[in-house]
Amino acid sequence: MPHLLIAGAIHESGIELIKTRTDFTYTYLPENDDLSYRKLIKDADALVIRTQPLSRADILSAQNLKVVSRHGVGY
Repeated sequence: MPHLLIAGAIHESGIELIKTRTDFTYTYLPENDDLSYRKLIKDADALVIRTQPLSRADILSAQNLKVVSRHGVGY
């Protein structure tokens, strides 16, 4: 089953929507630093990330990763 990793706080309505889904699992880290999501990225198929850096090493360690979404607005 696909696994979604959410690194950083997102609106509660988004989490409530995710909770209704049964076709994937997820890990939600509302308060995190760079290291807290890095140890979990290896199991992720998809990553929603806020302002944390995403390095080449992070991407290479995530062999299942297919999608990265930088959540937010602006540049």
